[in-house]
Amino acid sequence: MTTIDPNVEPYDRLTPAQAEERVQSGTAALIDVREDDEWNAGHAKSARHLPLNELIAAPQSLPEGQDLVFICESGNRSALAAEYLAAIGREGLANVEGGTEAWRAAGRPMA
Repeated sequence: MTTIDPNVEPYDRLTPAQAEERVQSGTAALIDVREDDEWNAGHAKSARHLPLNELIAAPQSLPEGQDLVFICESGNRSALAAEYLAAIGREGLANVEGGTEAWRAAGRPMA
C-alpha cells in the first residue's frame, strides 16, 4: 500500500497549456470528471468523459500506461480524483488548475 505524505500533494498542478502539452505529446490522457450536463455544455476537445462517481466506482476503467490529467469545472473535483487514485496506488497524476473555466479562458480547444 502506498503511503501519502500529508504535506505533499500526490499530483502535479498544471496550467491548461501544460496539460494540453502533455496530452498532445501522448504521455497523458485528459479525463473530465464533471457530470453529463456540464460535459454536454462544453469540454476540452481532447478530454475523455468519466464522471467522478463512475471513476471512484471503477478506477480500472482508466487508461493504463499513461499519466492521467484530471479536469472539472474549477479544479476541485479533479483534485479529489487525483487524490483518490494516489491513495489506491496510482502514479503519474495531475490536476488542471482552474479547471474548464481556466481552460476556456486560456483559449484552449473546446468541443
